[in-house]
This record gives sequence, structure tokens and C-alpha cells, in this order.
Amino acid sequence: MKKEVFRLFTIENGIMLSAPVLEYISNNFKDIDSIHALLKSFQARFNTASLSLDQVKELSMQPNNKSGKERAFNNLELKTFKYCSVDFYKCFQDLSLRLRVNAISLSLLQEGVEKVIFGIFSRSRNGKYLIEDDYDVIEVDLSDVQSDGFLFENMFVGLKGIKSGDFKVKELILPKYPVHIPSNNLELIKNAKICVFGCFDGEFEFVKTVLSIETPDFCIVSVKNSINGSAFEELCSNVIICPSRFDAEYIPFNLNNISNPFLINIFNNLIGFIDYNLFEHRKNGMVFNNNHIESFLKSILSQGSICPFAGSDFSVPYFPSIMIISQDFHPLVLDVEGIKFISLPPVKEKCYAVLDFNNDLFEVKCF
Repeated sequence: MKKEVFRLFTIENGIMLSAPVLEYISNNFKDIDSIHALLKSFQARFNTASLSLDQVKELSMQPNNKSGKERAFNNLELKTFKYCSVDFYKCFQDLSLRLRVNAISLSLLQEGVEKVIFGIFSRSRNGKYLIEDDYDVIEVDLSDVQSDGFLFENMFVGLKGIKSGDFKVKELILPKYPVHIPSNNLELIKNAKICVFGCFDGEFEFVKTVLSIETPDFCIVSVKNSINGSAFEELCSNVIICPSRFDAEYIPFNLNNISNPFLINIFNNLIGFIDYNLFEHRKNGMVFNNNHIESFLKSILSQGSICPFAGSDFSVPYFPSIMIISQDFHPLVLDVEGIKFISLPPVKEKCYAVLDFNNDLFEVKCF
């Protein structure tokens, strides 16, 4: 296998491999298809002249990722999160690099010159809107914003405008995060059909009916307590169960120790799941012009976190291609920035989602 890896990466594509990297790939990627998938993912994401061990582990979603832990579960790849505080300085540095335009420091602004600035957005006690970077904090005037967008407290954002006393904003500029589909070097379930439920609280008959109709390969569900978790396992033995709440002190109760949120990699699709009333935060922000929900979701994506409101670091290097949100909101399927967002109400509302990879069909069904 080492010869095949060396031939594919170095001889055919000019990518240098150290001895530890060559050894790692040969030991952990057992067939040529998974090695080709690794190469394709590397070229799409990094496209550098050499491949490091950290890059291999990130692309294959192996353990040792700093933001959480990954492990195999029923031939799937799961990534769970640790509950830890957000490092705002690190976020500032990372997000400023993803702005894709040159932003000037607030301390260097000149009167009457159009510039782009970047910082964290907030509102003062007297109602003034502020933007703050490493060196300064200034007032901003949002009365003439011409672009669609959504702003919320403690959001990192770029603002294009002109300083005239305060900074008069014309356009919101959001950091851009990639949507990445990593290779899955475990067994691919090519015709998988998944039933996803919101928060389950003992709705046995409804779940039985759904399972008899859909006959899924496995299920995903959130539950309020271990009793409901055990009860759901009686209905569907092949299930990923996560707690319906989270905080820094909370340890997930289920045996598989799944966090809320979590990511799952299946059939080269990265799926995210969170049980959290995400859309409640729309009422606390400011929407500009049109597309309220779409603008809200774009702003969330720009922060590089599965949930920037949670008070915990749920940052990701790239976003899942499917994001499922279990929340008290009506059923919704919406494509935003290449991501399919699925909003699921609690099971008591008699709704569920079906992810049918064989037919490329993703929908919410309600009785």
C-alpha cells in the first residue's frame, strides 16, 4: 500500500509526504478508493505542495481534533463537542482572515474615505451601535444599509462605509466558511435511509407508525432524559441519541456519550444535528431589507460555529452539508449557502425528517 500511496501523491501529483505521513495513510486507509478520496479532499481544501499528518487527520476526521473527539459508531463517523468557553480573540483573528476583503484598523480611519472595517458588533447602554477591534471602538450608523443582512450582539462582521463623525454603513460583509464534504474511510452505507426526530418525550405510537412506514436504516433523536432514551431504543435499536440540552456543567447521560450538538459523516455527507431553539434569537437582532430567515442563517454561518449563541465553543473548520435543528419552530427545509437547513419541531407535533441518500431526497413529513 505504501507504494500506491507514494505513486498517487508524489509521483503523479507532486505532493511530498514525510515518512510518518506515508506510514499513517498506509495503515489507516485500507483501499485505493479511500486513498483517492483523501487526495481529492486534500486538493480541494489545502492544495499545498506537501501533506502533513495534521491535515490527514483533519480530512479523514480521525481522533485528536482539538475541538472535540471523533470515533466510530455503527460503521459511521461521529464528531462530538466539548463544552468550553469561547475564545473571542481567537475568533477575531480567524474570522478576519475569512472576510475575503482587506479591512482597515479602526484607529486608521480617515474622514470622508470609504473603507471596510471589521470587528465585534454590540450596542451600548444608551442604544448606540458599536464596532470594536483590537485597538479601538467606534459608533456606527446603520440607517442607510443597502444590503440584505442580519446583525446580532457579539457578532463579528465587516462593515463597508464612510467615516463622517460616526461610521455610516452602506454594506454588511460577512466572513465566509467553506462547506466541506470529507472522505469517509469507514464502510460507506451507500443506500442509507435515516429518520430524524426532534425532541422525543414518550410519543410511542407515532414513532412506531413512522418506523413501519419508512423502515429506516437508523434513526437520530434527542431526548430529555435517560428514561426516554431507553424507551426510544426499544423502538429503534440502531439509533443515535443525544440530550436535548447542554451547558458547561452538563454531562450527556446516554451510554454512547453523544454531545448536543454533534456531527455525523455518512456516504461522504457531513450532517450536523443540534437541539436548540436557534430561531428564537431572531427577535434579538436587526434585519436589513429582505430575506429574514435566510439572512439570519447566513449570519450564523459567518461566525464559524454550529451555534454562536450557546455560550460554548462549537466552532468547526467547515460546515456540514446538511444541518438539522430540533427546535420549537414550524417544519422547514431551506437551502442557504450550499447547506440544506432542516428545522424539526418536537415529536409531539407529529413531524419527522427523512434523509434518503439513495434517492437524494431530504424532506420533513407531518401527519
